[in-house]
Amino acid sequence: MDDVLDDLEKNHRRQVQRLKEQLSKKESQKQRLENRRKEALSQFDDAIDEYEEQLQQSFSFAGGDSGKIREKIADLEDQRQRRKTRFMERIQEVEDEIIDLEDEISQLENIGSFDGVL
Repeated sequence: MDDVLDDLEKNHRRQVQRLKEQLSKKESQKQRLENRRKEALSQFDDAIDEYEEQLQQSFSFAGGDSGKIREKIADLEDQRQRRKTRFMERIQEVEDEIIDLEDEISQLENIGSFDGVL
């Protein structure tokens, strides 16, 4: 009987440990996604700033092609917003997975000892 309880407790501890490892991986994944999002959005911001500078310079010269520059800025801003939305959706998915893992770990930890189960 004690062997059965010992096996149950070992399996329980292994399951909790496995879930904690998954949780750690998900938290790392979320951090990587947030870092990639910041980097990608920063690149868009830099490109937009560059085109806005070109737009300002085109106003200084007669016959500057500001229409194409404005289109490029609008296109970059649109791409930036789409990318931001995709990253936020993926980050939210990972956050939901983290919450699920935390709940599952909490439930398993609340089970506690198997003494008196059998």
